[in-house]
Amino acid sequence: MDPVSAAASVIGIVQLTATIVKLCGVYASKVKDAKQDILRLAEEVDALRKTLTTLQDFMSGPDGAELVVHDDLLANIARCFTTLGEFEKKLDLKTTQRTFRRKLRFLKWPLEHEEVNRAIEQIGRKTTRILDKKLDFGSLRTAKGAAFDSYDNPHNECLPGTRVELLDAIETWATSEDGKCIFWLNGMAGTGKSTISRTIASRLKRQELLGASFFFKKGEEDRGTAKKLFSTLVEQLVVGLPGMVSGVQAAIKNDPNISEKVLREQFEKLFFYPLLEMRRPRTKIMSKVIVIDALDECDHEQNIQQLLLLLPQVQRSSSVQIRFLLTSRPELAIRLGFSSISTEEHQDMVLHEVPEPVVRHDISLYFDHQFARLRKERSLAPDWPGEEATRALIEKAIPLFISAFTLCRFIDDKNWIPEKRLKAILADQTTYLSKMDGVYMPVLNQLLTGQDESESRQLVREFKEIIGVIVILATPLSVNSLSRLLQISKDDINNRLGCLHSVLNIPNDTEKPVRLLHLSFRNCLLDVKKENSTFGINEKEVHRALTRLCLQNMERNLRKNICNLPNDGTPLSEIDMRYMDDYLPSDLRYSCRYWVQHLVQTQEPVVDVSRAFSFLKKHFLHWVEVMSILGFLSEAISLLALLQSIVQKPEMSANLHDMRRFVFRNRHVANIAPLQLYSSGLVFSPELSFVRKTFSGELPDWVLKPPTIRKNWTAEIQTLEDHSDSVNAVAFSPDSKVLATGSRDKTIKLWDTNTGALQQTLKGHSSRVKAVAFSLDGQTLVSGSEDNMINVWDTSAGAVQHSFSDRSGKMTSMDISPNGHLIAFGFNNGTIHLWDANTRVMRQTFKNHTGAMRAVSISPDGQLLVSSSHVGATKIWDISTGAIKDTLKGHFGGVLTVAFSPDGRLIAFGGSTLYLWNTLTSTLKHTIITRECFKRNSDFFLENSVVVVAFSPNSQVLASGSYDGRLGLWDVTTGALLQVLEGHRSLILAVRFSQDGQMLASSSYDRTVKLWDTTAGSLERNIQQTSPAAAAAAAAAATTTPAPQLHAAEYTTTLTGHSDTILTSAFSPSGQVLASGSVDCMVNLWSVTTGALLRNLRGHHDWVFRIVFSPDSQLLASGSGDGIIKLWRVSTGGLRQTLQGHSGGTTTMMFSPDNRLLISGSLDRSVRVWDADSGALMQSVAVQSLITKMAFSPHGACLETDRGNLDIQFEYESNHPVRALANSKRVSLEAEWVVLDGVRLLWLPSEYRPDSSAIFGCTVALGLASGEVFFMEFRP
Repeated sequence: MDPVSAAASVIGIVQLTATIVKLCGVYASKVKDAKQDILRLAEEVDALRKTLTTLQDFMSGPDGAELVVHDDLLANIARCFTTLGEFEKKLDLKTTQRTFRRKLRFLKWPLEHEEVNRAIEQIGRKTTRILDKKLDFGSLRTAKGAAFDSYDNPHNECLPGTRVELLDAIETWATSEDGKCIFWLNGMAGTGKSTISRTIASRLKRQELLGASFFFKKGEEDRGTAKKLFSTLVEQLVVGLPGMVSGVQAAIKNDPNISEKVLREQFEKLFFYPLLEMRRPRTKIMSKVIVIDALDECDHEQNIQQLLLLLPQVQRSSSVQIRFLLTSRPELAIRLGFSSISTEEHQDMVLHEVPEPVVRHDISLYFDHQFARLRKERSLAPDWPGEEATRALIEKAIPLFISAFTLCRFIDDKNWIPEKRLKAILADQTTYLSKMDGVYMPVLNQLLTGQDESESRQLVREFKEIIGVIVILATPLSVNSLSRLLQISKDDINNRLGCLHSVLNIPNDTEKPVRLLHLSFRNCLLDVKKENSTFGINEKEVHRALTRLCLQNMERNLRKNICNLPNDGTPLSEIDMRYMDDYLPSDLRYSCRYWVQHLVQTQEPVVDVSRAFSFLKKHFLHWVEVMSILGFLSEAISLLALLQSIVQKPEMSANLHDMRRFVFRNRHVANIAPLQLYSSGLVFSPELSFVRKTFSGELPDWVLKPPTIRKNWTAEIQTLEDHSDSVNAVAFSPDSKVLATGSRDKTIKLWDTNTGALQQTLKGHSSRVKAVAFSLDGQTLVSGSEDNMINVWDTSAGAVQHSFSDRSGKMTSMDISPNGHLIAFGFNNGTIHLWDANTRVMRQTFKNHTGAMRAVSISPDGQLLVSSSHVGATKIWDISTGAIKDTLKGHFGGVLTVAFSPDGRLIAFGGSTLYLWNTLTSTLKHTIITRECFKRNSDFFLENSVVVVAFSPNSQVLASGSYDGRLGLWDVTTGALLQVLEGHRSLILAVRFSQDGQMLASSSYDRTVKLWDTTAGSLERNIQQTSPAAAAAAAAAATTTPAPQLHAAEYTTTLTGHSDTILTSAFSPSGQVLASGSVDCMVNLWSVTTGALLRNLRGHHDWVFRIVFSPDSQLLASGSGDGIIKLWRVSTGGLRQTLQGHSGGTTTMMFSPDNRLLISGSLDRSVRVWDADSGALMQSVAVQSLITKMAFSPHGACLETDRGNLDIQFEYESNHPVRALANSKRVSLEAEWVVLDGVRLLWLPSEYRPDSSAIFGCTVALGLASGEVFFMEFRP
């Protein structure tokens, strides 16, 4: 069946189910008997309908074709169609139509009770099979091999007759109506917990009671952590609970990366909420048991404890009863976790406290069973091995089942004679330190049997080289991968592994990982008491060996563009993961991810880091490329920080810091297009950056002239880009590790400040988020939105704990106290309401203002409130009494923002002027004219205004954010400007210091959030000037030059001359001159060949929005916001004409091909034609829409515009070529990308995204908000 036919079949079944449900509804309302049967059948059919609707939605999506190719799925769809068709015929009302019309109450239910039971069972089974065959949740990442019956997890179950009472007790708990939510089976290593788990899971599956299973395994990448626990459980659970499907799919649709989020968010959105949304069944509530084995092997104790707090929440579900069987060792973290939840929610059983006679009986049965099998398979004597030998083995094994298991596997080794293996075990009378030693050491000693001293030394050496690595690996590797990593042949590895089947799981497929059968084997070998014994493993030495092996492996295999992508802009999403093993085999992936972890666990990591640094000097970019492809860039940042923490040489530490800054800087684009590390990453790194100087040879040859970048890293650590609209609020958690950002896009995002990784996106507001603040313990976050709504969030769950709103009027300002307890609303009628976020009670109302509230702020101690209104009054209030403490008059008009210092002694007021007010003396401490400090030329009021302020934690530094996107850092004691930070392209909307004072966060209308380093010595003035010498050394734009050495300033590609944002720029047709117009009301002419400022054209009194050259490059027209157009002589800079007539700003201009006419479009919705010689207005045409692009038609009959053709008659010499409206340039700009011949090649960081741009051939000029112009030239 092809995809179209399959889809049609599904649609047909959905229609049938709807018909049957409708018919059941008619019968239920008219038939008195059999009502339960009718409702049960309707419910089951409706569940099938929902499942098939989900299937239908999936089939219509991008993966639909892949879905319908499975024969089993198609067969089940076909059987469903047949079954439902038969039921429709039986229920069809047409057969009883006359009776139905005449007397509806006589309608008879046509199905018998048993027939309904069979139908429900049959439909339910088909529903489950359809789900089971293929229900792809797309981006949901699950842990392979975690289920109890997985191919990757093949282990035995309990033998019949063993563990009888224990298994019965667990089954009774699982099936009883009053069983507790969690059954915790705990026991020491080797007591058989996992075997019991598999047995229970198998039994429950046969009874259709098993919901899902997850078997943790220490050292496994997916099974060693809880990261994929809930996604894996959900994938299994929906098969038995199809009612969860819609909720799970909604969670994935809302956040495709949900399986990468924190544990609580995964639990809530993937697991818990879909459970709650399931419809309550009309009959008995369903029960499902989830088995989670070896919880103690899950990394990160905090995840274990959090998991134990989360699981009991499922008891709130009214539609299904979920229970959990957990097994683990009785580790402290787990015991503490259980102590945090009620004893009403869990029951315990301790395996190692099971009476010794019961354990002895079960182990005896196990040996009897295994020996019976051996006698049959290996043709042994009927009485082998005899009662005495069996009793001796039992004594060796008691009380650990893993001991019995290991002894039997040792004896059963196919390469040895069982009698000899048994004899060797019984002959070992050594007294060992532990029971586990008594099992494992005889097994290992057999490796040396029959070997001379030289051979024994070689075997031990190879054992430590191979098995030592296997037990230390962070995640298992296959024989093939081990061979490549260790540089040992596969045959040699197989030879060493061949005698160890009793302790290792060694697949026949050499591409499958070699795994430990039990963690106790690792513990036995790594016991420090045995380091000097024959088989003892020195853990630190193996880590050192693995560090060396990983580095060598990467040096052999890493290279630029390891996945053979077609160009530098190729998205990561286009890499074909089916060939990932070809590009990045598992041993290379392992080396890239874990080499630092091995290095820091060596005996002397300080010694080994020099070798590692040598590797980084050659392969740093290659390594980061791979880490970005694998999705581990956040780990790379942490690993570099870890390396830096153990380095003692200052120069090496500085270089590692530079590498970390490089990854921070390029994290965003590397996650989009990894090869941008070599282009955008190098092009926009500082000139003296270690990474840039070291890897200049990696710069693509299509970059002929990169822009001249500042010499050193600025204070900017990283830019966070994920919001889709302006970012209005920022707040650090108390430990400074998390940054919360609130946006106009109605979301709140939580970021890891150490790596820049996005942790969570909180959705719950229906309007723009205006304020955010953490509680003192960091467990809750308070947020306020423009619609007067307050949400209090559980930060670990990402869920709203409670909400409330104040609908008293239009809210114009808001503040949340630093501890998140108090919220102040300022309204347009001049009133202020103060709320308690915890109790949701209004504590105070302040009334004494006239006009709308502009700014409010609550003091850190919650005692004072400061407010400023639109009409200029500023007041300080006593919160406890509601009384006015101070009224600030005089110069305090135009206040846009207010903030208290952390010590409560100062208040900062920001507007056109910055004021510092002493609350203790009620006096003005400082008055700062920001325009003079920033050296701005603009007279525009807001351009120089401070719109947000924040104090450092020690109250010594004040940060201010301005309308122009600049940040100022001020000395509170002297009022002096300490630092200006530039990088944002638009007004600053929020600024906050971290609690430790090490970082400053700023957010902007440009949709970005920036983190700045505030530590001593790291801040650098960002108001930079290019040196005259550098400006004089230029390379002609048309000449071909070799690939530049990035550290040599051979020419300048950065032009400084404007004092404010550049709004427009253009190359002359000759390509020799670049013109730029700015907010500073000036027009500058630059030499393209030298970078020198040729002319500074003054005369405009408003922002210059448009400039255009005449075709002969002799004239320049500039249009400003007041509608005035000026014509300038390019050669002299002289003003030729001033054209007045437009009543609105200029939107577009162009010259006629013969240079005689100038045509202009304006905001006044008119197009005007001017004589360029006399300045006379020749024509004026009114238009309906704004025009931003114009061109002459090929025959001069009309004017082509972006809003259609205008019928304007022109007279010009026809022998001049006509410029087409379409852009035929090879180089273009598309959003944040430079595009060459339609291919994205160079990504522009946020601060290099132009407000204006000009392109001439393959030369690009970018006019930035800072007033700088950057040149770049690309190879055609």
